Amino acid sequence: MKTASPDIDDAAQGSEMKRPLPDIPPELHSLVAEVGKRWTVNRSDNIALMIERFTKILRAFPMEGIAVRRDLGYGQHPRQQLDIYTPEDDRQDRAAVVFVHGGAFMDGHRNRTERIYSNVPLYLARNGVVRINIGYRLGGDVGYPGATEDVALAIAWTRAHTAELGVDPDRMFLMGHSAGAAHAGQLCL
Repeated sequence: MKTASPDIDDAAQGSEMKRPLPDIPPELHSLVAEVGKRWTVNRSDNIALMIERFTKILRAFPMEGIAVRRDLGYGQHPRQQLDIYTPEDDRQDRAAVVFVHGGAFMDGHRNRTERIYSNVPLYLARNGVVRINIGYRLGGDVGYPGATEDVALAIAWTRAHTAELGVDPDRMFLMGHSAGAAHAGQLCL
């Protein structure tokens, strides 16, 4: 498992953008700048506002040419599920990115909303890269190092399904956000 980013240009050979990506409107840029100045005051309200506003923008993200399979189990616990985003073609040599969501070790979900956390796999799939969004048991479900073991289990599941997914097992990458990055980093040590 590599820990660097795949070369998107290389992975996207033969892939074409069908529709342009949605722009972030100037008023949202302004809102981000305004909220950023007061981020620590009512943080949960600020997070909810940003999620609401960005989810609206991300709903315009083009979906054509992308196959999404959701809620595939890689273990017995209800949180041990993953979603797979693949380009709809017959290539069998794709790079894959396994993504581990954040959430301060006690919270979070691989689909924060129907578009938050899925925006990156949609972008990658549009550009020829398979993306696997994984869930894992949280701190309230299992002690350390349970979540890191879940990441390893999800990677093992992905490796067992590379042929079915059209993934080159030598072009798999691990990516995490916040607590997910800590779990990914721990796994790589």
